[in-house]
Parts: sequence; structure tokens; C-alpha cells
Amino acid sequence: AHRANSLVLHSPSAAPRIERETRCSVRVLPFVNYRAPSSDFDIENRRQQARTALGLDRYPEGTIHLGSFGYVDTRTKLADIVLEAAAWLSQWGHSVALHFVGSASLGQAEEFKMRAKTGDLAGFQVTGYVSEEEFRQWLLAVELGVQLRISPLLGVSGPLSDLAAYGTPAVASRGLCADVDPPAFIKPLPDAVSPVMVAEAIEEALSKPMPLEDRERLRLEYLDRKSPDRYARALLDLLKVQL
Repeated sequence: AHRANSLVLHSPSAAPRIERETRCSVRVLPFVNYRAPSSDFDIENRRQQARTALGLDRYPEGTIHLGSFGYVDTRTKLADIVLEAAAWLSQWGHSVALHFVGSASLGQAEEFKMRAKTGDLAGFQVTGYVSEEEFRQWLLAVELGVQLRISPLLGVSGPLSDLAAYGTPAVASRGLCADVDPPAFIKPLPDAVSPVMVAEAIEEALSKPMPLEDRERLRLEYLDRKSPDRYARALLDLLKVQL
């Protein structure tokens, strides 16, 4: 930090601590979305196509498909909390399938598979690494995303930004929401949560969905705010100050 001409961060929530600990002036550049669908992309019609392509139409009718994206980690991303929250929803009478879209260690994947069976989930999987096309399909296919992290200091969440870009509702840790600045169809949770708290937030989000027209309007506004063009202009303005 002390060797740089300027210290630029994507994380508004981490900036005060970084500035305090390094004693360097910090500038914040809002995070840009890098996985936006094309402007003529028909989101809602593509959702069913994605669910069919991924085999989700083979589940019992009414199954809630939850997705958590990125590497499966219990220490920093609270993957075990996500799994236990799904189990609580199952106990409350919901048919729930949980999909971890990302890789995990073999031992972690096997442990979670057994815990999902004990929790009586309608379906469970750790996909492993997926192609870009399949990742985009998962963003469309799930009813709700769940992105947790113990601290925003561990980095900005690209998948949370992706869920916003595809208009998919989600619940996420408050620090991640502060950094990604998502639309209102993504609900913030405290950074420290219990499985029951997460389950209750999921249940509420699904029981009170935002109208599609409002969600689409907010999605497009988000993509405009987080466009690469705006990012490039803001970065150029920062560089001009240093030159």
C-alpha cells in the first residue's frame, strides 16, 4: 500500500479499516458487473429453458431450488449454514433442493451429501466447476440465491452481482450487499447468522416476491449503474488525479 501512488478498492465496507491500518488514503471504485446478459435477452422465458436444460423439471412440482455460487467453504462462506437452513425449510414442510454451484473438496462434498440426506432435502448437489454457459443457466434456474460470508474483507462477491444482473432474488450477508450495492430484490442478512435466521429470510423472500415488472426495472437500472463503460470512466477520472 505504501509503495503505490494510490490505493483503490472495490469494497466500501472494507475501505475504512484498510485506511486505518495502512494509514494510506483510500479511493473506492464501485464494483462492475462482468457477466451481464445481452440487452435483448428475454430473462423470464429463458428461466424455464435453463431449468429444463439442468434437469430441474424432473423434481416434484413445487420444489424450491436454492443456489449458492462459488467455492464451497464452511470457514469463510458459511456453506454449512446454508445447508442447515435448507434442512430447516424442509422440516417446515417445504420441498427444497440445494445446489452448490462450484467446487468442493471430495471430503466436504461427501459430508454435505450425507447431511443433506439426513436433512430430508428433495435434492442436493455440489456441481463442481462448470462452464460459463452452465453457470449462467444456474443463475437463471434457481428460485433464490444464498450468498454468505463471515466478513466483507474477504472480497467482493461476483456471484451476488451476477444474481442481480439476471434478476434472480437472493439473500446475502450485509457486508456483501454493501459492496455489490444490489437491487432491492436481494435482501441483506447480518454477517453473523444462524441457520434458522437464514431459513426465515428465505421463506419470507419466497412468500413475498417482488412483481416481475418491478424486478426487471431494478435489474436494468442495476446493469446501467454497474456497466463497464461507467467503470472505465470512473477509473480514468481516478487516474487523471494521479497523473
